[in-house]
Amino acid sequence: VMKTSYIVTPGETNDLELIGGKAYGLNQLLALGFNVPQYVILTTRAYEDHQKNQNQNALDDAIKHIWGMLGNGTIPLVARS
Repeated sequence: VMKTSYIVTPGETNDLELIGGKAYGLNQLLALGFNVPQYVILTTRAYEDHQKNQNQNALDDAIKHIWGMLGNGTIPLVARS
């Protein structure tokens, strides 16, 4: 997985401020052994930078990387905010 300040892999961290509540909950379920669908986390920093219109190239690269991980649109997915 591409390591940036915007992408976190499942179970990598439980920093609630960094990953947000939904990702935190998914990480908890994963840690308890529940069958959780594959997911990737775009950090709260990515959202904050987007809102401030900062680091757009890095954010665009992170989103393109995630899109590629998801088969460039060939894999069904659900996006949550």
